[in-house]
Amino acid sequence: MSLLLISGCGEAPWRGWIYPDKTDLTQSIEIGPYKSLNECRSGVRRATLNMVDPTGWDYECGLKCRPDKQLGVNVCKGTAR
Repeated sequence: MSLLLISGCGEAPWRGWIYPDKTDLTQSIEIGPYKSLNECRSGVRRATLNMVDPTGWDYECGLKCRPDKQLGVNVCKGTAR
């Protein structure tokens, strides 16, 4: 999983991305916003309760993310699991 650590600001401090297939990080489900990293982690747990393969997915939570149209991805000040 690659991490982009570039300063930016967004409307909420934390957002999450769930990757239903951890071998294909181009497909994601965005969740949030959240006030804290712990809230983001809780949101991930709730959102993945019914995943068909409980070990086939991955996630990350991003702090102060913003979309970068040139790169085509969200750029975050930091990311965590």
